[in-house]
Amino acid sequence: MKHIILSLLIFAMISVQVLARDKLALVIGNSAYQIKPLSNPVNDARDMAAVLSKLGFTVTLKLNADQMAMETAIQEFGKQLNEDTVGL
Repeated sequence: MKHIILSLLIFAMISVQVLARDKLALVIGNSAYQIKPLSNPVNDARDMAAVLSKLGFTVTLKLNADQMAMETAIQEFGKQLNEDTVGL
């Protein structure tokens, strides 16, 4: 399933690559939950960031970010978007 999703994402990114001047991505992977830590989100986020970088995206990667850090990252990401930008 992971490979199918990744393949679809790559296809979609290649399709929009011609249209957009700037390609920005915000990837957040949180594993360190207090009650039940998860094993894969940080690894998945790193993998996704690597693929997006290879596709020409400028990637902001946040790992195990708390709520304040995520909100700040989302706000900063939004400020970078304009009509000539693909934001993911």
